[in-house]
Amino acid sequence: MKAGDAALASWGPLMTQPRLHKYPGHRLTTRQQSAQRRASFRSKVYGPMARLPIGIIPQICVAVATTREMMIQRMKRRASRATAVCVFLGVLTPIAFADQLAETYLKPKVEAVSAAQLSPANSSVTPYYGTEVFDGRPTGASTGFTTNFSTGGTTSANLGTGITGTFGGSFTIAPHDLYGGAGGIGNYITTVAGTGIDLKLAHTNALPGINYVGLQISALDAGNTITFYRAGLQLGQYGPANLIQQVGACPNSSNPYCGNPTTGQDAGEQFAYVNFFDLSGYFDEIRFTETISGAGFESDNYTVGYVDTNAVFQATNVPEPSSITPLLSALATLLGLTAWQRRRRRTMSPAG
Repeated sequence: MKAGDAALASWGPLMTQPRLHKYPGHRLTTRQQSAQRRASFRSKVYGPMARLPIGIIPQICVAVATTREMMIQRMKRRASRATAVCVFLGVLTPIAFADQLAETYLKPKVEAVSAAQLSPANSSVTPYYGTEVFDGRPTGASTGFTTNFSTGGTTSANLGTGITGTFGGSFTIAPHDLYGGAGGIGNYITTVAGTGIDLKLAHTNALPGINYVGLQISALDAGNTITFYRAGLQLGQYGPANLIQQVGACPNSSNPYCGNPTTGQDAGEQFAYVNFFDLSGYFDEIRFTETISGAGFESDNYTVGYVDTNAVFQATNVPEPSSITPLLSALATLLGLTAWQRRRRRTMSPAG
């Protein structure tokens, strides 16, 4: 082996495995580490290079450049693997914290849930629930108000001030028309694209939490979306495809969910009362949004409470048509990983 080759070979470990000496049991400061690196470089690089044949130095520079490029590529591969892991964990995070949510639908043209359905005989808890009907609210554009859910409709005698809700965002309280207003009387709430309704819920210590909300969804369109949260964490989302999948498409003269239940107008859109349950926890915020320009999200008769979710689920569940695929399977097919988990139970007779 030539002297130059031997010298070059001796540089291999130095270039591929540079190490910084640390005194045992002693943590060096940043300044000490920098000084040590400079001293090490002078003793291991400058000195040896000065003693090498002049012709070998270009080979060393090429080797250094090659080693540097190899290290850069290795770091890129590691960064790529780390990014993949982060993306994977990011996808899984919502699922790890999401609750098991479910929904049921009342019979066609039924626009409010009943006390009997929220307080079934087999209930294992004392239910608390109340309703906001919007009839006493001033009509027109609104930026928010607070309710104790005792403005009419279905309300438990023990509700008191146990549950409060703050309606925020940008919305309108509208008088009944072909698009909303349960029973063809009173008012309903509506929002348009780019705004939305943000309902924040609170409860007293007498309740462990809020696990139920029911509302009349009227004049459904493809942009209506409901999203549930707890402490800012999204628990699940409900879209128009979910409702259409359960009650059928419109217009359809044989589908009783098509059109305003009172007047029969707007037959091209669905009107249905939907009950939402958190089967494994509680929620404290619900956002209602519209994504289609020029369209609106109309709804009425908001009933909120703490109930025996299993008992009320059975009491309010209308058996789904045999031609409709269960929601869980549909979501798994359409969305793959999803934060919305759902459990369906069948009953022998429709709920009223």
